[in-house]
Amino acid sequence: MRPIKIVLMTLFLFFRIFNAGAVIVAGGDGAQNTNAPAGGQGWDYVGRIDHSSKYSGVTYVSNNWFITAYHIKSLDDPTGVLLGDNRYAIDPNSWTRLTNSVGDEADLIMFRVVGGLLTCPV
Repeated sequence: MRPIKIVLMTLFLFFRIFNAGAVIVAGGDGAQNTNAPAGGQGWDYVGRIDHSSKYSGVTYVSNNWFITAYHIKSLDDPTGVLLGDNRYAIDPNSWTRLTNSVGDEADLIMFRVVGGLLTCPV
C-alpha cells in the first residue's frame, strides 16, 4: 500500500508544479489582440446537424462535403445541416466512413449536401 501512496503523491506534486492553464502576456495597455486576423478564422465553416436532438457539430471541407464524427450518423441518422443562415439537405447516398492506412474504421464520416454550391477559400 505504501508504494501506491508514494506514486500518488509524486503524481500530485508533478501536476501541481507543471500545470499551466493559461498564458499571461504582461505589459501593454490592454488593447492587444482585439481584432481577428485577416483572411477569416474558419468558424464560418462550422455548422450543426439539423436533425439532432443535441448539438452536433459538422465542418465544411469543400465542394459541398462536410466531415463529422461517425457516431453522429450512427446515433441520429441526420438529414440536414445548418451552416450560418442556410439549411442544406444531406445526400443520403454520399455517407463515407473514413479509415486509416491499414483499414481500421475511424470515428469520422464525410457526407455531401445537395443544392446550392458552397464556396470556401480553403
